[in-house]
Amino acid sequence: MKLIDILKEYVVNKPDPKRPPALLEVVKDRYLCTDRTREGDYYTKREVDDIFFHMLVIGDVWKLEKNEDDEYCYECIKGVFEGESTDEVGWSYNDKTKDFFKVLKR
Repeated sequence: MKLIDILKEYVVNKPDPKRPPALLEVVKDRYLCTDRTREGDYYTKREVDDIFFHMLVIGDVWKLEKNEDDEYCYECIKGVFEGESTDEVGWSYNDKTKDFFKVLKR
């Protein structure tokens, strides 16, 4: 990949609060640990499912919408969280999460 291609991709994916992407596709899984008191322990598969919340699932597609308070949020239109919004799932598109998405539409 050429440097110019990398720069173009950065410009497209760069979070901009004034112009958030209209459509996002998840390209990397992201998990949230819900029990930090057990750090360093070994887990069974069942415990992993109980302790870690699968926040972003590869293939899910999120669309920018306005909620009832006229605030912008994303709603899952395809995938595991279909019909749920970022308010319920608990993520936002920013510098920490941008690498988990492919911008489908600006």
